[in-house]
Amino acid sequence: MDPVIDFQVIETNDPKRLIVHDFSDWVDSVTYVTTIEITLPGQTDPVNITYGQNLYNAYDSINLLSETVRTDLPDGIYTLNVIGIENSTFNLEKKYLKTDVTEISISKLYLQEYNKCTACDPVKVLRELRYCLEAAKELIKIGELEKAQATFNRVISEVDRQLNCEDCK
Repeated sequence: MDPVIDFQVIETNDPKRLIVHDFSDWVDSVTYVTTIEITLPGQTDPVNITYGQNLYNAYDSINLLSETVRTDLPDGIYTLNVIGIENSTFNLEKKYLKTDVTEISISKLYLQEYNKCTACDPVKVLRELRYCLEAAKELIKIGELEKAQATFNRVISEVDRQLNCEDCK
């Protein structure tokens, strides 16, 4: 019987970590080395890392970016490819939109005293940003990667504009 690979990225709200939980049915393949290839946003070459079968697998800037200190992972579209048996006999690829840094920025904007700002309508804008962020995640689920990236880029641009609004400070 062949293994059935399945995994899920776990939402952590932690910009420093990417957690992948393996739900695969490995049958007798537990004796094989299992790996995951993770391609970070804006990168073309994946990072190949050992992957624990039927476990939570934690990744951070130390093992993904070869940094010596744990820092925030970049937001954007990640490609994750679990390879179940040597020579890629069985594999499963999924896309994931990581948004933790952006969501923290939006939260900070909410917490500022935006009711004093007359130059923009921050509450309306922030609601729209959260809506667009969710839309980008949904677009990933249905494979609309270009639309998801464009929507996410729009959110990033508007968050930066709001953070730098002189009238809101």
